[in-house]
Amino acid sequence: MTALIIGGIISFFAGLFAFLYHYKAFAFQEHSIEPLIDPVEAPKQPPTPVEQPKQPTMLETLYNTSKSLIGTHLGKDTSIPWMVNCANACTDVLIRTGITGLPEKGIPGTYNLLKFLESSTEFSEVNVYTVGAVIISATGTGNGRIRGHVGICGNNSIMSNNSETGLWDTVWNWKRWHDYYQQYGGLPTRFFIPK
Repeated sequence: MTALIIGGIISFFAGLFAFLYHYKAFAFQEHSIEPLIDPVEAPKQPPTPVEQPKQPTMLETLYNTSKSLIGTHLGKDTSIPWMVNCANACTDVLIRTGITGLPEKGIPGTYNLLKFLESSTEFSEVNVYTVGAVIISATGTGNGRIRGHVGICGNNSIMSNNSETGLWDTVWNWKRWHDYYQQYGGLPTRFFIPK
């Protein structure tokens, strides 16, 4: 009887094994899982560019440099008296801005500076008051009553050498300049902007 029980148990497990074997194969055939295919990648977006700070133009740099020097004594040639130092002081600002082609000691005299501006490839002449432009009414171009002057156009004033103090200052505005240099002195006023 023990042999019969053992034979029955073996038969039972053999049948169960055969059933599970066939069922498992059948189940995989019916519900086979397809091998995974590489997923389709989303199109790669270009990285969002980091905005670089805007580089100032030479016109903005000239204005900013000029403004930062208000209240200082300027001029590369210290032998020029401060009462007539406007061209040399303005040349100092131009050199500090990065304008090239200027003599190491600067340019004395508005007439000489005008000739430089006219011939420089780094400047263009414009017909209107422009913030950051060089404004110049050169000696020798008017009726002979007064000397010329040069400065840098600001928002509400003109930055230039103050003949009374020798400091880079804002004693002029466009109306006063026009009335004195153009109307009274007959000196044409010209504007040059760096390229």
